[in-house]
Amino acid sequence: MDYVGPDGHQQAQAGGGGTGLPGDHCGVLGGRDFQGRPRAPHMNWTRHSAGADIAPTVLTVGHSTRTIQQFIHLLQVHGVTRVVDVRTIPRSRHNPQFNVDCLPGSLGEGGVGYVHLAGLGGLRHARRDSPNTGWRNASFRGFADYMQTPAFEEALTELIHQATTDRIALMCAEAVPWGCHRSLIADALLARGIRAEHIMSTTRCQPHTLTPFAKVQGARVTYPAEGPQEPGPEPSRLQHSMTTESGGHVERPAGD
Repeated sequence: MDYVGPDGHQQAQAGGGGTGLPGDHCGVLGGRDFQGRPRAPHMNWTRHSAGADIAPTVLTVGHSTRTIQQFIHLLQVHGVTRVVDVRTIPRSRHNPQFNVDCLPGSLGEGGVGYVHLAGLGGLRHARRDSPNTGWRNASFRGFADYMQTPAFEEALTELIHQATTDRIALMCAEAVPWGCHRSLIADALLARGIRAEHIMSTTRCQPHTLTPFAKVQGARVTYPAEGPQEPGPEPSRLQHSMTTESGGHVERPAGD
């Protein structure tokens, strides 16, 4: 996959490598992850100087109504080196600074790379025989159904690979993770032994915890109806809008 590097030029995805941090010597290691589970295929892992394997951490962030300067500063203070855009349609009517025709260049000026990973985008339709009826929200149920497909697995494997070469942040539009499908992506990462954290502000990251009614079998995550319903705002509100950290209104974008 090609991506836009911090210099604003398109670059070929390189395999292997590391974050450049002390003790970060990435290599393809066989066997199992730090929790004793089989590693995701084609995945590079960091070996700590003491010999223990350390899985990469994937951050998530919502651009919300921030200015581009605020957004770049937020990424910089959390050490993000590449944004992975998981909006299906990478545009915003009300916040055009996050449109794909200008966002990569703006990020590049701040030393942050960019890639659009459409394979992890939302706007998925629920199946009639959905095993994920624990989600009353049709959008979330549709994405949970998509999580059972080879296309999702391929895109997630690519995401995990990118997390071994950069400190990445999954980006969508919603200010809060529980109003966005990136929380389901984070569930899938946890099922594979990958830590996920949500950037909430310049001073706080919130470790992701598995959705309470999720069921995990190996690397498969489903949301059956027999569990409690999803937390957070009423589904009708999730389908239309969310409130930002600053109390402002943010659109429910077409890209999620």
